[in-house]
Amino acid sequence: MGKTLITITRKLLGDLLLEAGVITEDQLREALERQWSQGGRILSILVELGFISETKLEEFLTKKLKLPLVNPLATEIEKNTLKLIPAETAYKLKVIPIKLEKKLGRKILMLATSDPDIEIADAVSFITGLDVQLGFASEPDIEKALKQYYSIEKGIPDDKRPNKISEKVTYNTPLEECGKAQQQLINSLNTLFEDTKKSIGDFGLPSWCNSYILPHDFEIGGDIQNLEKEINSIKDKISKHKDLIWKSEQRKILFAGSGKEMEDQVKDILEEMGYTFMGGLQDGEGLIFKYNDRIAVVETKGVSGGALEKHAIQLEKAIIEYYSSHEIMPKGVLVVNVYKDTPLDDRNVAPFPSNLISYSEKRDHCLITGLQLLGLYIDCKDNPDKKAQVIASIFSTSGVFGYYQDWRGFLKLEESIR
Repeated sequence: MGKTLITITRKLLGDLLLEAGVITEDQLREALERQWSQGGRILSILVELGFISETKLEEFLTKKLKLPLVNPLATEIEKNTLKLIPAETAYKLKVIPIKLEKKLGRKILMLATSDPDIEIADAVSFITGLDVQLGFASEPDIEKALKQYYSIEKGIPDDKRPNKISEKVTYNTPLEECGKAQQQLINSLNTLFEDTKKSIGDFGLPSWCNSYILPHDFEIGGDIQNLEKEINSIKDKISKHKDLIWKSEQRKILFAGSGKEMEDQVKDILEEMGYTFMGGLQDGEGLIFKYNDRIAVVETKGVSGGALEKHAIQLEKAIIEYYSSHEIMPKGVLVVNVYKDTPLDDRNVAPFPSNLISYSEKRDHCLITGLQLLGLYIDCKDNPDKKAQVIASIFSTSGVFGYYQDWRGFLKLEESIR
């Protein structure tokens, strides 16, 4: 499961160059005619025809489209990173995997290419299941890097290495979460387009034949354009579904994380449920939220059970600080993840000690675990009509929040789904 992290839209690169005034409409038309008859990538063809220099192209891609500039020859690439893309695929797409990074819990593959087409990024994302960030490298550097890094690979003899980037790669990794049928449709249509181009090019017709169009060519061309739009529409839907899955993965921080990441998840959930974030207190302890005419000061901690009392006292200090500044008594809410390193099945001890419960009841604090907050969030998403009632229960709770204490009511084990 991956997605393309790229500043280029799905608009064709040739059109972007045309809109920027880097090439003319006649130059783009001539390049497209050669691409149709001979294959190849549009950027390489534009350079070969002398319509744009490699320096100008590099400047456009890195400055205008904000692509990072990478040098695969000057980078020490780990062997495990190279193995993410098979040698045959790397040669066909003319790409080099540079490095694998982890940001916000997601693995991102930096990919060097001289032709940063979003289709290439999508292909690598399909194959690896990773998020892909494109970086620009010159075509000579890509060619040298392919020989340098993949010449030792045993799976692809020299005489069988593809020479044309236009040769098709079969995507063997389906995106199960987004539907195998959609993936098969994309692969089938891509293969159809490539086979059509190759069969037309095999006739060896002179270029002047392009001026003559058979009656049904317009209709067929329109059908192809509609199919290409359909492919892009499906890819956009897949991308949106991946974003939803990624967001769900981030929610797990509520029962397996701590620190700023957990605080961000709490803030995001409360805002999605209708709370208005008013900022933090001056000492950095406590987030202030408003819901209708009520104010809440929220402390978020991923700690061991013994440290909870200290944070309950900090919450009380934050409440007093807010009251002294605004003369409004806020609701105190302590969101904790006590056993963050323990699987849910093994969390058999009550998260809040009795003395903390007694302390919080006297001060009208609401004690809630990150796991309970996740259950509350899921319930509100599934039953929007209950949201107001559920949110009100937080403000009415003194002591331990009494709902969503059994995670089995809103989470599922992977084994039980299969």
